[in-house]
Amino acid sequence: MLDRLDVMVHLQHWLTDKRARDQFLIQCSVDLEIYWNIGAGHLKPELFDHRTIFLESAMWSPSGTYLATTLKTGSVIWGGATFFKPLMFCDHNMVKLIAFSVGEKYLVSYSEYDRKGAALKIFDVKSGEVKMVIERSQGEPHISSSLAYF
Repeated sequence: MLDRLDVMVHLQHWLTDKRARDQFLIQCSVDLEIYWNIGAGHLKPELFDHRTIFLESAMWSPSGTYLATTLKTGSVIWGGATFFKPLMFCDHNMVKLIAFSVGEKYLVSYSEYDRKGAALKIFDVKSGEVKMVIERSQGEPHISSSLAYF
């Protein structure tokens, strides 16, 4: 796994598809598959990539720039010409939920079981730096309405 984004990659490569196809993913147990949606009149989509990954869940970022997967030890952000190039590992034990900010600048992860007490962590997607930690012992989390982190 990479700890930081070492090489700038073409993160929106799929937008340059000559046939303007969309991509979708299917997760079944440890298998993760990404398909091209060929369009009307085709019964079977085209397989783009298949991986066997021991993960909890997978989701696209709002604009489709990144794919994020969750593991017991944290989240992995994928991107580039093939979505299975790991760009970043976000360390947060027993992650249950993740969400990208609207602008895809931040990844928020939630864990109710982190031994260090961190319920929420906000990561910078490009650097992997932890921008904010909200611990359970602080009571109800309060984030200002200015949305400074989003």
